[in-house]
Amino acid sequence: MAQKVTVQDILGIRYPNQSFVGSQYQTGNNTGGIGTTASGDANMEKRSLTPPCSAFNVNGMRMTTFVEVDNVWIGQLDVEPDDCTNFTSGVVTGVLCDNTGNLYETSGALGSSCTGTYGAIADNTASHSIACVHGEMDKFWFNAGQIGLTPESPVCSLGTYCDNATLVAMLATGPVNVDVQGFVYWDGTCQSITNCPWHWELHPWTAWRVH
Repeated sequence: MAQKVTVQDILGIRYPNQSFVGSQYQTGNNTGGIGTTASGDANMEKRSLTPPCSAFNVNGMRMTTFVEVDNVWIGQLDVEPDDCTNFTSGVVTGVLCDNTGNLYETSGALGSSCTGTYGAIADNTASHSIACVHGEMDKFWFNAGQIGLTPESPVCSLGTYCDNATLVAMLATGPVNVDVQGFVYWDGTCQSITNCPWHWELHPWTAWRVH
């Protein structure tokens, strides 16, 4: 069962800024959640179909990484063209891509950035005035049929959705207030001025429902 948390619980003491420092999910130097973990846990990553439901943080506490965040707002769900794979086997085949969207505490924050700024991260922190986490429905989960239009073994219960299409259709008429489930993950690799996430994510983002 997912543990209910808030956006502030994930961001930690540097809320509403984005930093792995001071978050209860920090597991090492620039790692957090189901990323590379401390104290002997296996190295897991966001593409896994069986990510760990808990991990030791830097204080030696075992934290639940499978979480539910209620009453957040999303304004759009985007297909990531740089995060696609042509799958030739699996439950769903063909070109599948990550579907992503920012999840905000308030509807007035929609459209604000959730990422860092290349070359402008100070003290391991990207400054933000708006609190949010980034959500990613993963292409490997689509391929395995765990999310998508026809989940083979859905983690969703009655009244909850595992698919992207329903959410996209709802977003066509405006922002949607949702409850979401997924695995906490810190993405802090800045490779270029156009590729600098530096934010907390729910990746894989596994389920959602209207709040």
